[in-house]
Parts: sequence; C-alpha cells; structure tokens
Amino acid sequence: MKKFILIFFLISLFSKANQIYSHKLQGGIGLIQTPTARMMEDGSFSFGYSNFAPYNKYFFYAQPFPWLEGSFFYNDTNTIRYADIDGDGLGGLGIQSHKDKGFNLKFRLLEESRFLPQVALGLEDFAGTGVWSSEYIAASKLINNFDITIGYGWGKYGTRGSLDANPFYQVDERFATRGGFLGFGGVPGFNQWFRGPASPFVGIETGYELRFKDQAVNIPLSKKRLKINSFGIPVKLKIDYDPNDHKNDFGGVSRLRDYPPPDSPISYGVEAAFGGLNLGLYHENLNQLSFRWTWSKNFAAPRQLPDYQVTENEFDKETFYLDLLRELYNNEIYVQSANFLTDDHLYLSYNQNLFNSEKEGRIYVDRIVREAFPFVEELTLIPVLNEFTYLSTSNYPDTRYVYENDQGPRNREFSEHFTPSVNYPVFSYSFVPGFKSHIGSAPKFFFSEINLTVPGAVVLNKNLELGFAYTYPLRDDYETLSYNPVPTDLPPVRIYVSEYLRQGKKGFESLYLQYFKYLGKDIYSSLQVGHLEQMFAGAIGEVLYAPYNSRFAVGFEIGDVWQRDFTKSLDTFQDYKTTTHHLSLYYNVPYLNFDFKLSYGRYLARDDGYTFEFSKSYANGTRYGAFFSLTNISSDQFGEGSFDKGVFFFFPVDLIGLTFGQKRNRQKGYNGIVWRPMTRDGASKLARPSELYPLIKQSKFHEFYRD
Repeated sequence: MKKFILIFFLISLFSKANQIYSHKLQGGIGLIQTPTARMMEDGSFSFGYSNFAPYNKYFFYAQPFPWLEGSFFYNDTNTIRYADIDGDGLGGLGIQSHKDKGFNLKFRLLEESRFLPQVALGLEDFAGTGVWSSEYIAASKLINNFDITIGYGWGKYGTRGSLDANPFYQVDERFATRGGFLGFGGVPGFNQWFRGPASPFVGIETGYELRFKDQAVNIPLSKKRLKINSFGIPVKLKIDYDPNDHKNDFGGVSRLRDYPPPDSPISYGVEAAFGGLNLGLYHENLNQLSFRWTWSKNFAAPRQLPDYQVTENEFDKETFYLDLLRELYNNEIYVQSANFLTDDHLYLSYNQNLFNSEKEGRIYVDRIVREAFPFVEELTLIPVLNEFTYLSTSNYPDTRYVYENDQGPRNREFSEHFTPSVNYPVFSYSFVPGFKSHIGSAPKFFFSEINLTVPGAVVLNKNLELGFAYTYPLRDDYETLSYNPVPTDLPPVRIYVSEYLRQGKKGFESLYLQYFKYLGKDIYSSLQVGHLEQMFAGAIGEVLYAPYNSRFAVGFEIGDVWQRDFTKSLDTFQDYKTTTHHLSLYYNVPYLNFDFKLSYGRYLARDDGYTFEFSKSYANGTRYGAFFSLTNISSDQFGEGSFDKGVFFFFPVDLIGLTFGQKRNRQKGYNGIVWRPMTRDGASKLARPSELYPLIKQSKFHEFYRD
C-alpha cells in the first residue's frame, strides 16, 4: 500500500492529467467503490463486466445529455441460489446463482469552473429490490494532476456512518428509518431516499500516458523494414475510501462458498485504456483482487462526410437537368424531381441510401450542387423518404435556405419541371449482422443469437412497396431456454417469447405491403398489411398531422392483428385475434434534438392505458430513449415489475464498421437494443415495420440548419 501511494504521487508530479473518465466496479463513472461527479461525453455508450467477490456485475451505461448519466445492471451473487432470498439455498428453482437488476441515475448540478468543483447528485438501484439502493452527492475538482472527489452518501454508501451524521435527520425525524428490501415491484422507493445513517467518502485519481517511440523492425524473408509510429496507452491510478462496511451485504445472507470479508475501507488500483476498451485491476478493501473491463464508444460523435466528386460543367440550358442528374448519380444521390422556381432558386427532391440521418444527407447534397453548379444561389432540398416514396411536396418560402454567391450566369429564363422516370419495380436489399438476446431465464442467465438479417423492399410504384426482413441464424444457445413467468388472466401476447426464439430461428421476421399517401394540408397516411413482426400479422393504418416547422404533431393508428405461429410460418396462426388502436401526441425540441411522445389506447392484451416515451437524437442517426406504460390492470395482473418500462438505444450499423461492400463505407440501416426488466403481456404494443412521424420529422427544413 505504501509503495502504491509513493508511485501514485511520483507519477502525478511528472505526468499530464488524463481526462478519460472510467467506471467503478458497480458501473457508472467513478473510482473503485465510490462514485464521482464526473461524466462521459454526451452521446457515449458503454457496457462492461466486473468481478468483486462474491459478485459478478454486468452493466450498461448511456450519456443522453451532458448533465445526465443513466445505467442499468444485473448483479450476480454467487453465494445465493436463483430465486432464493431466504438464505437456505433451496428456494425457487435453485439452478443458478441469484440475479438482481436495477437502474442508476446521476445528475450534474454544477459544472466545474476555475474555482468551483463539479457537483453531481446520484440515485443507485432506486427501483426494484433495492438491495443496492443508495443516494449520494459528490464534488470533483482537478488540482494539477490530481482529480479529487469528496462526497456524502446514504444507503449502501452510508453504512460506515451513523444516524447522527444524516443532516436530514437533524431537521425531520422521519429520516431516521430507511427500511430494507423493497420487493419485486419495480417502483422507485421514494420513502427510503436520503434516510438512515450517512457517511462521507473520498477518492483521488491521476493519469498519465505510456509512450512508445517510433521504431523500425525487419520483416522476415524480406529486405523491407516496417516503421511503427509512436503511440500511447492512457493509464490511471486510483485510490478511494469505501463508505460501505459490507457487514450486511446481500451476498452474505447465505454463504454457499467462502469469500474474504473486507479488512479495510481502502481500495486502490490501476487502469489502462486500449481505444474503447478499458481494463482495471484493483486491490479491493486491501484483501482481494478485483477486475473490471468496459467497452465505450461515443455514438454521437460527428462523422466526416464521405468524399464526393464533381466534373467541371459549363452551364447549358438544354443539358442542365441531365448534368444535375449525372453529378448526383455519380455520388449515389438519385434525383426525383427538380425545377427552378425563380431565375436562381433550384427546388430539388432526391433519394439517398448513404445516410441514416437526412440532415447529413442534405448537407452532402448541398455541397455537391453548389460546387458543381455555383450559379445556384437559393436551394430548397426535399428528401424523398422510404425508398422512392414521395412523402412531401410542400414548399414554405420562409424556411428556404438562401445561399449568397455571385459566381456564374444569372440570366436564365426557364423553370420547367424535371422528373426522371423510374423503371418500376425497384428491388433493394442489404445484409446486416443481427443480434438477439434473452436475459433472466431460470436455466441460465444469458441466452444469445447471432444471425444474418436481409432487409429489403420491392418498390412497386412511388407509393407502394413490398417490404421484408429475413433472418438466418449463425449461432445460438436456445436449446435450454425457458421463460415461464407466473401466469396472469391476460392473453399471452408476449410471454411466449422463449418459444418464438427457440422455434423461429429462420424465416421472415416481417413480410408486408406498405402504402403511403400524402393527403394534403400536412396530413400523411400509411397502410401496412401482412406479417408485421415476429409475433403478429394483420393490417394497421395510420394518419398523421404534422405541420412543417411545428414542434407538435398528432397521429392515430388502428389495426386488426392475429398471433403468428412460433415457427415464423407464413400460413399458420394461433387462435388469438385482437384490435389495437392508439392516439399519439408528439412534441419536438429542435435545439436539444429531444422528442416526447404520449400515446393512449388499447394494447395487444386488450388492456387500455398510455405510454410515455422520450428520446434524444443525434445528427448521425443515433437515438437514446426510455419509456414507461401504465394501463388499467393492477400490479398483480401485470406480474413482477408492476408496470411496463424500459430503455432503448439504436445506432446506424455503419458506425461500428458493419458495411458489406458499400461505397464510401456507408450502409443505411439500424441496430440496437430495447431492454425491458421484465417481458410481460400488459402494455404490449405492436412492433410495426415503420411509423410516419420518424419519417416526416426527417424531412422538416429547419432541422438542416440547426447545429
């Protein structure tokens, strides 16, 4: 310990501070056992694993805003059997070690300045069982090469303190009682927050970079020498004071195997970063080695637009539109219509398959047009969405982007409408690696599937297409998968998920006809008929009112659906049929790229209620979000979890290099996860192939010009 402290201070004196913040053992940005006020960059996502006896922890982390971090975790307690919290090791199924899940949140209250620290408030395991529940306030300040954190904690972070140390108890004696196990309801334990004993904590970290200089090495059987450029490995040293005395830890309830009890509140360790991979090794509580790894990526980081090419053209009235068609086609942009509204104002609609974000697409098209045709001074761009389906023809002059440019001729006198012909049908498809998982089954904690998904469409005309998504499994471990929650009186619309995963590995996830129609006056409509998702088929129609440059939109959907066979068969179904409908209100905050959605109606299990969803979008197409639903069924009817809730995260597949022979290293399409703590029948909505609002939202002019 003394040697570590000496090394810690010597390195900090002769190194540059490392501002790459990393995770603590329990997930969330912190030191080893304790949190800090630090956060990752806006748009960051992490997943990781840590081992600290008697626990294994799997966690996911997201930073949707600069001031908010969220994470959820699964905790594996290997001294207690599955479904056994009484301590006898015989309860429930007793097949695997006990699993517990929870959510964490951290809010930045004050950003660091020259004289003031960064301050954050955190809530850990604030819903569910609450066996890890804690609250804290932490302040972090960078002084020279030391990042120092001091904090105050309740719950697990307060077990080394006393009731007298709780400042809220001094004001109100209700804060004397904290309580214990919250149950399985998944409801925030408001009546426990900031109650019971409290304790301070402290920690320090410093960082430096291991540098490797340029060198050349001989290549065997060759006269050539390979030059290796210099590179660095960021390294961190950490030390903290643990405010949890671990005497009443959940893992000590039933010791199926021995583990060393903590000897000291002091922990120290070292970390190294290799790109997005961070590895940590710690001497936890001075009596055991602990390990953690995390993989992190900022999915919201701006991307460099792909290179484009233009040819030098002299303007010719007779060939302009053909030149425009050729220049954009050479860059994989497909003109749908074009015309000059005035002498120097070009109105252009186009289709593209390079970008998931139409904002990126419009910037790309804008640059090509202005470089190839510098005489265009005003340019109105309208993306054609959903393959060749033309969803918008409205033009609002007050939203036009005016580009001042004195180059080129200005004496043109033509405005004919140019519409290239499309030889229908148009067939498009791609190959996308897919991943499915199931968490929480009794035989094993985690089941997974790696597959190859082939999404595509046959565009029959500008309004009608045949869409499909075919999956072919490459690897899975579903043989022992079983999911048998306690039955309720609701129709089984989702709880047979294990059967769909085991029996429906290969086949069409969806196969449907899709029709779009612009009805005028900012009203859009769609109709989808066929196999709409893995579990349901039928027909559903939607009408959306979405005025341009308005933050509000309202939509209504209604459909008749029936349950598909477990095997993904196209011609066999189960007996269950139902009608589902929802009225939805949308609100967009453009300067935050934040969307709210509130829907009310009937769900697949014939329960009625509402779903609230909020999400953050980024320019490259990445989207984070969370949701919850409350319906007219009781907590007992819903089952463990009390009500439906979850988080989702979607990102373009090309962000992680999953492209298959696509030009410019781009491939349109998304991957991601929707995570629910529990799969239940209540509040289940149809997973439609596409919805109108995300499509229409991308075609709004004002989004292009906000950075």
